[in-house]
Amino acid sequence: MNKEWSELNKTMQMQIKSKNSFRDGIMTLLLLRPKLIGQITEFEKSLRIKNKVCR
Repeated sequence: MNKEWSELNKTMQMQIKSKNSFRDGIMTLLLLRPKLIGQITEFEKSLRIKNKVCR
């Protein structure tokens, strides 16, 4: 996990533990989610290309 994602994840986990900052934790999670999904998509594309080359 890259440093930015790690920091967002730590922040989100701290925020969702408190009733007062729970909504902030959800907002942090919504910032983190597209970053992680984008990376997963890149991994998937890379694996597809490698699989085509190996055939």
